[in-house]
Amino acid sequence: MKVQMELPAFRELPAERRAEHRALIASRLGRRSGHRKLLVNLLATAVVFLAPTVALRHEIVDFWSAEPAPGPGQLYFGSLHTAEARSKFGDPSITPDGAAREVMRVVLDGESRPLWVVPTKEGSFCYRLHFTLSCLTPENRNGAMRIGGGGLMAGDGVDWVDGPVLDEAVQQLEILYQDGERVKIPFVWVSPPIDAGLYAYDIPREHEQPGHLAVAVIGLDEGGDEIAHHCLPIPPDELARSVTQAASLCERRN
Repeated sequence: MKVQMELPAFRELPAERRAEHRALIASRLGRRSGHRKLLVNLLATAVVFLAPTVALRHEIVDFWSAEPAPGPGQLYFGSLHTAEARSKFGDPSITPDGAAREVMRVVLDGESRPLWVVPTKEGSFCYRLHFTLSCLTPENRNGAMRIGGGGLMAGDGVDWVDGPVLDEAVQQLEILYQDGERVKIPFVWVSPPIDAGLYAYDIPREHEQPGHLAVAVIGLDEGGDEIAHHCLPIPPDELARSVTQAASLCERRN
């Protein structure tokens, strides 16, 4: 099933926002790869024009320039500090800090859906896609998790997945299926105050069937090396009959 994304155009951002992005990209590349500092300006310029051969494979979205969620969406996030929300997400309550904004759109089951994200006063963020809502606590945000995820279940597997990318070294994402097929999926890196990546992907119908289910989201660095993964829900018997790479990657989780 084809995935479509609609992103704010970089060239349409105010000049000061474009300058901030260039500085942000340069600082990240400098921290990750000190021996490539001479290439920072070249890479940053390439990202501005979204050239297809640049090392940075994800898109960058400016949070403050993104479209605010409509009224009902804002009310949904505003309910996070209720007693019901505390019972679901735990104490302390999660408090949105300002307006939620649309950072990408994804076609799910034939319908375009926005992915909204909002920072929290506790120092993290919440995001919503369709009718699912997820929030990261500061402990999640600053812990060992590098890629997270969830989604809508469909039989033994998942219908669609979404989640955060917390490791700035992750430049590409792939879905790994039981049968060994791997497919690259899109994600965006959202500027501060979010300062994290978000992805969403509609699993094709043929991969909602036993023997072909989605097993994991794989994170790759700019060189194409696997550096992180997140295992998706899958019955143990289905995992056991997956290809060796998929089974060994997620066997400890089950």
